[in-house]
Amino acid sequence: MILALLLFAASFDGEAALRHAAKLASLGPHPWGSARNSFAAQYVAAQFREAGLSEVRLQEFESHGIKGANVIGTLRARGPEFIVVSAHHDTVPDAPGAYDDGGGVGVLLEAARALARGGDRPRTIVFISFDGEEAWSTRLTTTAGSRAYLKALGPDARNLCAALVIEMCGWNKGSPVLHAIAYPAPLVTAPPLIAPGWLVRAAVRGTRDAGVPFDIGDPLIPWLYQPSVRAFHAVFYGDDLSFLQNGVPAVFV
Repeated sequence: MILALLLFAASFDGEAALRHAAKLASLGPHPWGSARNSFAAQYVAAQFREAGLSEVRLQEFESHGIKGANVIGTLRARGPEFIVVSAHHDTVPDAPGAYDDGGGVGVLLEAARALARGGDRPRTIVFISFDGEEAWSTRLTTTAGSRAYLKALGPDARNLCAALVIEMCGWNKGSPVLHAIAYPAPLVTAPPLIAPGWLVRAAVRGTRDAGVPFDIGDPLIPWLYQPSVRAFHAVFYGDDLSFLQNGVPAVFV
C-alpha cells in the first residue's frame, strides 16, 4: 500500500491539473443549468475516458426545474464496496471558477489518471465531478448534484464506505489541508455533522505515507481551528454536506 501511494505521488501531474483548470475557466462563468456548463461536463467526461476510467457516464438530474449532469467514472475492484472521490464543475453565476472548482476538477482528473495506472485495489473508486454544488446561488437548494447522486444509489448505498471532496485548489504556494467542517444537524438537540475521526486519521496517515503530508484546518492557526469549527457550525460549504446528511462518512480537502 505504501509503495502504491509513493508511486501515485510521483506520477501525479500538477501542471496537467492546472491546464484542466485553465480550460474549464476559459468557458467563462458556467453555472448549474447553463449551456456552457454542459460543455464543462462533456470535457470532464472526455478526460475521464482518456485517463482510463471505465463506465464513464453523464448522470442527468433535475432539481427545482433546473437540469444538470454529474460526470461519473469508475476504477473497479473485485468486492462491492466503493469510495467516492469528487469535485464539481459548475461555477457561481459571475465567476469562471478557476479556483472554485476548476482546480479541484484538475486534481480529480489527474488523480484518476495516476490511480488508473495502478494494479489491484481493495475497493472500487468512483470519481465524480458533481454539478449544482453552487446551487445555493439560486436560493432554491444546496449541493444539488451530490444529493441527486445519493438519491439514485438505491440499495447500492450500503456499499458506499466514504467520500473525499476536493475543493478550491490552486493557491499560489498554498498548502493542502483537510477540513473537518461541522454542519448543524437537522434536529437541534443532535450533535453536529462532521467528518468522523477515523476517516480524518486515515486520510492524514495516507498523505504522510505518500510523502506529501496534509495539515488539518488552517495551517496558520491549527490550535484555534478545531474549537472554532465545532463552536461555529457552517450552514453550507461543500458536497461533503450531502454525504454527511445521508450518514456517509466524508471529508473535505
